[in-house]
Amino acid sequence: MTKRKARLRGASGLFACAATALVMLSPAGAADFWIDTIKDPLPEKLSWKGITVYGVIDVNYTWQSKGQPFDDDLYPGTIYGLLGAPGAHKAYWGFAQSGLSQSSVGVKIEEPLGEGWSVVGKFDTGFNPLSLELSDACASLSNNSGTSLRQQTANVDGSRCGQAINGSAFAGISNANYGTLTFGRQNAFNLDSVIAYDPMGASYAFSFIGMVGVTAGMGSTEAARWDNSIRYTYNFGAFHAGAMYAFGAEDTAIHADAYGLNVGGKWQGLSVDAVFAQENSVVNAGRLATYQKNALAATITDNTSASIMGKYTFNLGGGLKDAPGDKLTVYGGYQYTVLSNPDDPLSGSHTTIGGYRLASINNQAYQTDRILNLVFAGAKYEMPSGWSFAAGWYHFNQNSWLTGVNSTKCSTGANCSGDYDQVSFMVDYAVNKHLDVYSGIGYTAGSGGLVAGYLSDEDTYVVTGMRLKF
Repeated sequence: MTKRKARLRGASGLFACAATALVMLSPAGAADFWIDTIKDPLPEKLSWKGITVYGVIDVNYTWQSKGQPFDDDLYPGTIYGLLGAPGAHKAYWGFAQSGLSQSSVGVKIEEPLGEGWSVVGKFDTGFNPLSLELSDACASLSNNSGTSLRQQTANVDGSRCGQAINGSAFAGISNANYGTLTFGRQNAFNLDSVIAYDPMGASYAFSFIGMVGVTAGMGSTEAARWDNSIRYTYNFGAFHAGAMYAFGAEDTAIHADAYGLNVGGKWQGLSVDAVFAQENSVVNAGRLATYQKNALAATITDNTSASIMGKYTFNLGGGLKDAPGDKLTVYGGYQYTVLSNPDDPLSGSHTTIGGYRLASINNQAYQTDRILNLVFAGAKYEMPSGWSFAAGWYHFNQNSWLTGVNSTKCSTGANCSGDYDQVSFMVDYAVNKHLDVYSGIGYTAGSGGLVAGYLSDEDTYVVTGMRLKF
């Protein structure tokens, strides 16, 4: 794998994005805009017996006041927001991808066996529609190893690292009376909570907890999906519960083991989920000081995390008789995470997801615990006409911690306490069941250890795009 610089450049900036957004996404403009006349050529679903093929293609154009050039391997192409982009220091405009949803293709399986039993499964992989490559966050890190901050393309760790199937890959059995048991590569419970309770729907472009995987991965973004895991879920009335266990292995993010618990319920318009997880000997990948092919630096941690997230939907009416009316949904959540040195440190030769070699391993990053807090809130207004409007606020902070026996708190900058905030607003118009257009704006700002060594401490950005679902 060789170093690459971005090959895509935009032709205009903020005003081009804003003008496009106003034309495409104003109520008056939508009635006359050409996209509103597009007929839906796709069938209701692509299914044969119990197998359904599905996918998403999401592309956009973005302007960022402080950004980094496009990277062919990174699944959004760019980093929306500031956290994870220490080299962002000047305006960037250009095409990007997967703003609302990860571009992907996959199959779902639900085949009845009789007596209430079914075979279930899901296999999908993320790809980058602008470079036609598999989504590979680890490659974005590896490609930028040994490169100065000002010269780097967008790069960040993630749970998709070029695997042939980098999303879900699991199968099992299900029964309404006995629950569902599955085995394979599966979403961690907290990733499911982020998808369900984020006001921005885990959007890379407009959501902090969508773009930065530390929430979904309960401290480590690579652990948002657990390989070699067994998962059991059960519904009883308005309540549900689940348990999950991952067997650690090479070529995975978790090298010891992990377990998680989930309980939740629904009542009228209210939905709530609580999650607890313990992950042991987890990989947190980063760039190396000098370039080595398919190799990364890694900090190894044990993570303990608990979260509670919820939403409430108000049906506002306003539709014709027997027709759906407007809906307003309010969202909120909190997560507490502790990162500590591993009880089972890694030594010798090891690999992480995607087969990337860990050329430099740090098992002693936290002489005292690093504590992360996340709180978020937001709302989404949906109309039967296809219009929806969403807003979100996210606050993230960390404590000060000791990095070694002889260190002091706040000794290196990165181990200082710090805060990070993001606010965003988005408008989406569903042209039909399969096609929608969107535009939005975000503002992010950080302080203290969370942006130590960064070339900028705030960023404003605009994103306008289209998404095709089948």
